[in-house]
Amino acid sequence: MKIRLTTLFTVLLAVVLLAACAAPAAEPASDVSADASAEESSADEEAVADESTDAAAGFPVTVTDAAGNEHTFDEAPRRVVAMWNNSIANLVFIGADEPIATLAIDLAIHPAYYGAGSDERIIMLDHDEWIADYEQVLSLEPDLILSDEDTHAAIGEFVPVFVENYEATSEELFFNDVRVMSQIFGKGDEVEDRISRLLQRAEAYGMASGREKSIYYGMNADAEGDVWWLAGGAATCAYIQPEGSCSDEYFDEWIEVTVEGMIELDPDVIIVEDHGEDYTAETLAALENQADNPLWQELNVVKNEQVHFLNRAVSRPEDPLVLELWMDSVMPLAYPDKFDGPLTDEQVAEILGIEAASTSSADADSDEAMAASTGSADGGDCGEGMRLFEHEALFTEPLCVPAEPQNIAFIDEMVGLVPVLGVESATRSVYFDLFNDDFPNAFSADQVEAMIDIGHPRAAELETILLNKPDLIISGNYWEDANKFLPDIAPTIIWDYDYTPDWAVYFQGIADVINRSEEGKQVLASIDERMAALQEAIGEEPQTYVVVRTMEELDSLQVFTTYNFGAEHAAKLGLTMPDGILTPDEASEVRNAWWYPLSVEELPLIDADHIFLLRGWEEEVQEEFLANPIWQTLNAVQNDRVHFIDGEYWVRTHPIASHRIIDDIFTFVAEVDPAEVAPNPFAYTYE
Repeated sequence: MKIRLTTLFTVLLAVVLLAACAAPAAEPASDVSADASAEESSADEEAVADESTDAAAGFPVTVTDAAGNEHTFDEAPRRVVAMWNNSIANLVFIGADEPIATLAIDLAIHPAYYGAGSDERIIMLDHDEWIADYEQVLSLEPDLILSDEDTHAAIGEFVPVFVENYEATSEELFFNDVRVMSQIFGKGDEVEDRISRLLQRAEAYGMASGREKSIYYGMNADAEGDVWWLAGGAATCAYIQPEGSCSDEYFDEWIEVTVEGMIELDPDVIIVEDHGEDYTAETLAALENQADNPLWQELNVVKNEQVHFLNRAVSRPEDPLVLELWMDSVMPLAYPDKFDGPLTDEQVAEILGIEAASTSSADADSDEAMAASTGSADGGDCGEGMRLFEHEALFTEPLCVPAEPQNIAFIDEMVGLVPVLGVESATRSVYFDLFNDDFPNAFSADQVEAMIDIGHPRAAELETILLNKPDLIISGNYWEDANKFLPDIAPTIIWDYDYTPDWAVYFQGIADVINRSEEGKQVLASIDERMAALQEAIGEEPQTYVVVRTMEELDSLQVFTTYNFGAEHAAKLGLTMPDGILTPDEASEVRNAWWYPLSVEELPLIDADHIFLLRGWEEEVQEEFLANPIWQTLNAVQNDRVHFIDGEYWVRTHPIASHRIIDDIFTFVAEVDPAEVAPNPFAYTYE
């Protein structure tokens, strides 16, 4: 049975919504003119209300932590220090408010936990080798600390320290912390319901998958060929892993083996922890070193392309929340033939033969959108609120999209269209960072904060995309791995970036799909008007140009063809490249159609009236290269017509970059101030 995804990461949404619902309302400003008796009366009423609420939640309550310490609470704690990642995960699972401080701020800001911006509200505790500064902790005046026995021994006499269980040896103990915490925070019934649904979810995954594959997770590697993996401890052994494939322990345990040992273990799936860009780069390098080892290539998991990266926040199922997230993330990767994505509540019920839990309106809306995007609406049409979108540059078949998209996720550099077309983006990637470097004023601080960072499109964190619930996703054919799952989140436009080098085709296509066709035409018209003014300013005198950039080494120069975005503008203005510059077709035989390397000895081939020198890969290399005697002989160098372009916008295709390129050519070739002849409507984005 293959299970079709209808709502990706349903539980992630539930987590975030639950946390949001638990957030306290803002307090109204005090009325300083009120008399003292009114204030006292109000305070009395509030106290009575609080006592009533506490009584309804079962307060006072006495609980026992994992170390046997008893704690009594007269009311739900309001100032909580959640020391470790498990502490934060357990708070999220029970739907409690943010803690006031933690040592695990990197997890707190993850979208599956408290999300972007929480690092501005939650204090990252000072520490010495991950031992917290206890004086700082006490200065925060917490009414509860979630931590370990060491913390309890250090400051337990001053403030309640609830010792959590990090080595659960049974299912009962695995859920014990969240059950006890649910009493502390007055959320018992809600948490029991969630535990029940989690166990049903795990059972359904086990039944539907057949528990055929061993999954090693949390794996790390080093250049010497040793690997570390987390034994199938935790709850995955009880529900997901093949029986007999795990250790007898119920908790995770690091095991170190060589590549030869991995061959003997023969895992079916490996999940590598992603701790961030630098850490992941080191792990990738280690895996690449192992890839040179013939034995590594013998691993079935490598042959079957079942080595996957997963964010640290969801990669180790050491607590109920992460078990839930882990299953929804890993099972579709491990069993692509059986799961197109995480199970919905309806699918869980179908597998187990039970009555489905009630579906939220958000799930219903998502299911309806999915039916439309896959063309499965009644009668073969798109359904209410949707329309069929067709375009020559689509990488896929025509598809149904929202008639009025409200929450769009841009996966790559197309995010640069947001300020041009007057829309917002639910996401940002590394391409946003490049855009923002060139145009720092294009997005407001609020816009940036509202966008979830998905990293690089090649390894986009899909669970983070869903958290902003986009109703339309804009992607490209280069991001194959992400594109396998994006259509399961929302209708996804995948552009064929190899269809044409004409950037305007994609720009107007995006304007059309997001219902901004007229705005798109106006933007293109404004570019044409400025290009005409620039053409007049340049005149008809023949001039030649090249677009180049220094590379990482001194022995070659990166030469761009007319496919380069800036070069495209120059060519339309009548400027020509020297005969020695390769055409796109010729360059594709050397490197690709956009650029090719040129040796130092061949520098005379780029002798032109104007040299547009883009910012080099390495500043020191660029400085040394420009001192080369051969470079100094070029006409543009001698005539002071080497134009330094400080940014990436000459290689990025979007309207704001087009306008800035026009500014450059006005300034360097026509030698005219563009603001006096044809002002740039987007000059504010970079000036």
